[in-house]
Amino acid sequence: MLLDIGTVRRPALGQRVSGDAFAVVSRPDSLLVAVVDGLGHGPNAAEAADAFVESVEGADDVPLDTMMADAGRRLAHTRGAAATIVRLDFARRRIETSGVGNVHFQAHADRSIHPVSAPGIVGHRVRKVLRFEFGLPDELLFSLSSDGLSSRIHLERYTDGTAQEIAERLLEHYGKAHDDATCIVVRYAAEAPA
Repeated sequence: MLLDIGTVRRPALGQRVSGDAFAVVSRPDSLLVAVVDGLGHGPNAAEAADAFVESVEGADDVPLDTMMADAGRRLAHTRGAAATIVRLDFARRRIETSGVGNVHFQAHADRSIHPVSAPGIVGHRVRKVLRFEFGLPDELLFSLSSDGLSSRIHLERYTDGTAQEIAERLLEHYGKAHDDATCIVVRYAAEAPA
């Protein structure tokens, strides 16, 4: 199996603290990644993002909709956040997602993988947390990015290089200077290249 993960994060221009955060939890039979965008900028946004990451990292083996709902309760005292969680389940050959708000998931694979995020704010207004499940392709490249990167990413143009190099190029080409920006890129292959 090949698993390559790249991450980038930077604060908005003029800010010292990013209101975005990410989680990566790797286990022998699964990988969980999440990107969270605390509302606004600065320390208060970072407080919400950090609380989300702590919640997810502490319960990475529960169903994603439960994980998102639990994180929402934990963020109720904060300004709230947008977030998306993705789990690759290697044993079951499944990819699961759950998202609230405008953290964007993009996939490049031999099949369509297009989950939808629920409207609302984690920690405040979410009517129903959604969870989607898809078959895990033999080869998959995907990105998770906060709205500090354009939602119009063309991931299929960035398939060469390591996951870290792709994440850095996505931030360079699609990043917005006026907003906190975070991107995770994951490349998975069932069989490692010879």
